[in-house]
Amino acid sequence: MTEEAIETRVAVQADGTVLVGRLFHDEDSFDYNWMDGDSFREFTTEWDRDAYIEELKDEGVDPRRIFIVDKYDHSAVHYSVANTAPYPDRRWDVAPSGVLVVDRDGEYGWPLDGYTTNDGVHHSAVDNANALLDDYSNWCNGDVYGIVISQYPTIAHYETAEDDGNEGDVIETCWGYIGFDYAVEELEAQIKQPEEATA
Repeated sequence: MTEEAIETRVAVQADGTVLVGRLFHDEDSFDYNWMDGDSFREFTTEWDRDAYIEELKDEGVDPRRIFIVDKYDHSAVHYSVANTAPYPDRRWDVAPSGVLVVDRDGEYGWPLDGYTTNDGVHHSAVDNANALLDDYSNWCNGDVYGIVISQYPTIAHYETAEDDGNEGDVIETCWGYIGFDYAVEELEAQIKQPEEATA
């Protein structure tokens, strides 16, 4: 791989081998996959959007599962439940043109009234919908990454290979991590020092 890694983590294992994890920008990410039961559609007019919402209600979809979505478009895009994000200039850069349907048939346990985490923080259904839309926004803006894990026999082999541009023995690759912070967390979870792995 000729592209330079955005982030690199190195861990010397107990047997002396070296694991190296590299984070790359994913230039070829696939279509965004909504969770089972979730869907999102954009419309060019509010009339079409509202007609779609009425269709959903006529089909028996619980209105609490339907969210009108704002699209902020100013060099990058961001989606959020309508009127919940402090976009700078709503007159020019924001259009309430989307509809998000979550857990359409109620099969997947979407918390309509929100939920409270173990630390006592309450997350409303709107918070949850905005988290989905943040993820989708990241994907739309190309904030998608891949992790390549390589192995070297010793630290000396690794240091020499780095100078020569050798990736070592690639033992695992995984692409499609959405959001930089999440991708770095995954990289660090996969490349641990031996004492971290056993702790």
